[in-house]
Amino acid sequence: MKFLRDGSLVEFKAHNPSLPLDISAHQVKRLIRTNSTSVFFHIQVLPNSTPSSFEVPSHPNPLLASLIQCFTHLLFTPTTLPPDRTTNHHIHLLPNVAPTNVHPYRYPHYQKCRIEWQVGEMLCYGFIQPSSGPFSSHVSYVKKKDSTWRVCIDFHALNSIIVHDHFSLPIINKLLDELVGASWFSKLELRQGFHQICMNIKDIPKMAFRTHHSHFEYRVMSFGLCNASSTFQATMNTIFAPFLRKFVVVFFDDILVYSRSLQDHLLHLEQVFQTLHDDEFSLQNSKCLIGQRQLEYLGHIVSHAGISHEPSKIQAMLEWPKPFFVCNLHGFLGLSDFYHQFICGYASIVRPLNALLKLGSFHWTLEAQVAFNTLKRAMTEALVLALPSFSFPFYP
Repeated sequence: MKFLRDGSLVEFKAHNPSLPLDISAHQVKRLIRTNSTSVFFHIQVLPNSTPSSFEVPSHPNPLLASLIQCFTHLLFTPTTLPPDRTTNHHIHLLPNVAPTNVHPYRYPHYQKCRIEWQVGEMLCYGFIQPSSGPFSSHVSYVKKKDSTWRVCIDFHALNSIIVHDHFSLPIINKLLDELVGASWFSKLELRQGFHQICMNIKDIPKMAFRTHHSHFEYRVMSFGLCNASSTFQATMNTIFAPFLRKFVVVFFDDILVYSRSLQDHLLHLEQVFQTLHDDEFSLQNSKCLIGQRQLEYLGHIVSHAGISHEPSKIQAMLEWPKPFFVCNLHGFLGLSDFYHQFICGYASIVRPLNALLKLGSFHWTLEAQVAFNTLKRAMTEALVLALPSFSFPFYP
């Protein structure tokens, strides 16, 4: 193993050419207890986190490209606090509860450095500030799909003493029903959407978290907080109220603009961009798709023809091994139920599998295997689902 340190080449070599051996945690403890070794190294390859230069997105259609150029500022990373809005997040605690204060986790050395860097970045942006209050929550360091890492706060203790609201969250199938007749689509995703909504000033001390080296509190809303999803959806519904079900549907930070013609789509996009500008929201450049004839939205492929399933999800179902435990079967049925509207007679097909979910009744039978295979085969044969036209009467 070779690497540079302070401009000099450093090389690690094994004492003998034998391959390294895997050992158990018990063996490691014994080595430490018997002083058989004095130094342990934890080596992990981390992705290069050096920010790349910002690239202005382009589009082959000159009209769409010109519109994007006019609103490029929406794609820059926000470096200041979001503005105060009427939908700032409030935390209402249950009566007569004590503040939650939990000790921080133990972190590997390499995670400590990364946590300090990300916390320092949020301090610079003003998203967090030092805390001296009685509240405290855990910090977790979570790996994302793109192999980068992010700081997440474990609000389990705080959430247990918060009064839950009853805001009605959107249902995906009902949102997709609104797309009938649309031929042009654009998908917009907010950049760290929860961080673009401020906390109510009096509730900021409740947002405290403790790392291995200090105590901080969020000034903006954070993911994982009870009722945060409701506040975020309510904010989106408020700012896009004039456009909802006309040419915009919103599912949390996923905004879909849909139109019957390119001319309409240009007008609709301009209105949406202007709304985001006026309310000081920013978009995630890498996750926005502008002016498409079909695209993926909420696990479905939407187009003028209708709605179809996402191929990667179906591939995951086809590769699903035979369940040996109830939890494995739960996962499979959860994925298949997401696309149940594409399968004719879904309830009949899945009935033998649902019967296995009853307490103490999990016993994989031939009937269950047949249902398992039939459901997989039915998913591969699923067709495009045409959307209902609400301009015609419906008959029972």
